[in-house]
Amino acid sequence: MLSAGAFAVNLDMRSIVPLLPSLANELHVSVATAGLVATAYMLPYGAFQLVYGPLADRFGRLPIARGTLLVFAVGTTLCGLVSSFETLVVMRFLTGAVAAAAFPMGLAYIGDAFEYRERPGALSVLITTSAASQLLSLSLGGILSDFVSWRAIFFLDGAMAFLIVLALFWVRGAERPSETGGALAGFRALLKTRWRLVVILLAFLEGALLMGGMTYLGAYLRDRWGLSYAAIGLCLGAYGAALVVSGRLLPWAARRVTEPGRFVLGGLASALGYALIALVPTWEAATLMLAVLGFGWTGAHSVLQARSTEILPQARGTAIAVFACGLFMGGSVGTAVVGTGIDVAGYQTVLLGLAAAVLGFTALGWWGLRRTST
Repeated sequence: MLSAGAFAVNLDMRSIVPLLPSLANELHVSVATAGLVATAYMLPYGAFQLVYGPLADRFGRLPIARGTLLVFAVGTTLCGLVSSFETLVVMRFLTGAVAAAAFPMGLAYIGDAFEYRERPGALSVLITTSAASQLLSLSLGGILSDFVSWRAIFFLDGAMAFLIVLALFWVRGAERPSETGGALAGFRALLKTRWRLVVILLAFLEGALLMGGMTYLGAYLRDRWGLSYAAIGLCLGAYGAALVVSGRLLPWAARRVTEPGRFVLGGLASALGYALIALVPTWEAATLMLAVLGFGWTGAHSVLQARSTEILPQARGTAIAVFACGLFMGGSVGTAVVGTGIDVAGYQTVLLGLAAAVLGFTALGWWGLRRTST
């Protein structure tokens, strides 16, 4: 059920990628300006992790998941009813603030219930569920935008979230809330982890480079090849399909490749994907590179996720909250910076710049992960 909540949140978050051109046209703003809708969501999504982490340590994962997902269902539905761009930005901000709890609660529960060596298998379930939602959102968002309206995906996701909330009220959690001596005690203990804090820095950079760049790939496909919104959704579906496949392969890969090795392979695949998307002459080739980006994301991100569950076991909710805060704050900053870069220098220059930056991120991650081995 916690995975289902993460499914709904990811469906809502990623659906904005193929919707940007249609949304911008109807609400009379530029595509770069429309990207503020993504920023408005990811900024509170990252920041409010810091609230839900200590609350989850104190009161448990499920009570927090139930309450926040209920408000999320209402907020997502209202996003489909707005009549102005400014109102949509406000609603996305509020929705992002409550959506922040879903995935960290599932991740913290995995940390509670599984030994570290068993977590890749458990993580693969959560990753695959979230990946499936991204696959649907990237494809379904574009199709609904073309044949119905960009608003339709919000109504669909809101209804789904309501059903998940009802199901969660029939579930009892097995985890025990952590005792850390108060809301701030977990943060104080986290500051003493020293080198393990590098995982949070890597999460911020990952969000900025990989999430920030991904936001505009749908608009890039339309700008360069003039694809329809439905075609854009299907092309971006290659990214989601790669996430699903790589998520299922994660337990197999974890038994054969070390964590630093998987991180490096993921980073190299992401850099290659960005570079070739900018350089290939056809949209079909670009679609293949989107799949490469999907494999790259799983390779790098799954390692950071696993490490985040072990940074501070006695206050796991707080540690994962800080990790997720870094990731989505990075995504928010990255989305804004990439959008500005596109306005100034164009898509291809920015994509090549992202490829170079991801190589630097990969080198830093390899070094840092070796220093903080579990």
